[in-house]
Amino acid sequence: MTMVLLVPAVSAAQTAHIDRVTTSLLLTVRTYDTFHVWGPDLLTAQATAARALHEAGIEISWNDCSLADGAPAIASPRCNQPLDSSEVMLRIVGSDLNDMNHSMSMGVSMVNLGGGKVPCLATVFADRVWYVARSASVNAARLLGLAISHELGHLLLDTNLHAMTGLMRPAWSRSELRQARADDWRFLADDADAMRTRLRNRVRRER
Repeated sequence: MTMVLLVPAVSAAQTAHIDRVTTSLLLTVRTYDTFHVWGPDLLTAQATAARALHEAGIEISWNDCSLADGAPAIASPRCNQPLDSSEVMLRIVGSDLNDMNHSMSMGVSMVNLGGGKVPCLATVFADRVWYVARSASVNAARLLGLAISHELGHLLLDTNLHAMTGLMRPAWSRSELRQARADDWRFLADDADAMRTRLRNRVRRER
């Protein structure tokens, strides 16, 4: 599991340097939104996450596998099929409202599974994202997208370790959220390279 934290403002010792890459690598994300994020906000979040992954050389295809009125609202028949190597699952859920505070996890990812298993499940807590967004006076839908891209990064890297700077750093301060410096919300070049390599290897192992 991994976490994203909101903490008092801190200064970064390094600046994230990102290589923009043009590639045909594709990651399919099956989305299970039990929080029922408002449609336009979800689209903004998905666009934000897709932009971050695109700059890292990975395109995202979204499959809505959420439930509506207790019945599957399936946009693709793939939602009923086993995951393939280029697919992951994203849950957007609520959490215990009583544990809201200035330093908390906005998401978790199941990684380091062992036994040759590839990580495929990430969870983002939408109510915590909204709480943090209000606390920092930033756009909640965009913050949701950043949290999603961070957790997808953990799945692709298969690690709960964090970078010193960039999108995969562990702590996001209020001032960083407000300043919205582009390099703070991009994957580092080394992380982007590693994600592409691991995604390629996942696909090759299935062939």
